[in-house]
Amino acid sequence: MFKIVQNKIETKLFYPFGGMLKTNNLNKSLIRSLITTTMIGILGGISPATFWKTPLFSSPAVAQSFSEELVRNYAQAILKIEPYREKAYNDIQQMIGTAPPEIICSEENSWSNLPPDAQELAQNYCKTSKEIVESSGLSVSQFNEVTRSAANDNNLKTQIQEAIRQIQE
Repeated sequence: MFKIVQNKIETKLFYPFGGMLKTNNLNKSLIRSLITTTMIGILGGISPATFWKTPLFSSPAVAQSFSEELVRNYAQAILKIEPYREKAYNDIQQMIGTAPPEIICSEENSWSNLPPDAQELAQNYCKTSKEIVESSGLSVSQFNEVTRSAANDNNLKTQIQEAIRQIQE
């Protein structure tokens, strides 16, 4: 369930997480992606940021603990997805001449009003994001659960930030 939303500080999905983030840009980027409207993510809930938001489910998030490995896999997925999110957002924005509408990967009708080329970009982004999540050792539902939980759990946000720092070192 990725969302594309107006870029503020956040990412959409994605303030970009793209490329090699500098440590001083990490908090800004992470906050954008992880908090932007509770990150309504990819495929019914995956991925980060102001434009694209990571998962938001209709059910309330329940506090739970995640293993270090799962948090690390999540952080890796976010870092890999961000450049694609950013590019898709910018390309769609350039095509339509304005900020893209909110795009939710699990809801094709969320991008059905876009021009065909922009629809194709959104589809490709969603497909790529799902593949990245799965190749990072997570299911889409696990990714979405972490995203949902991080929106309300400062400890988990800190764990994710630390995992991102370690990956980038």
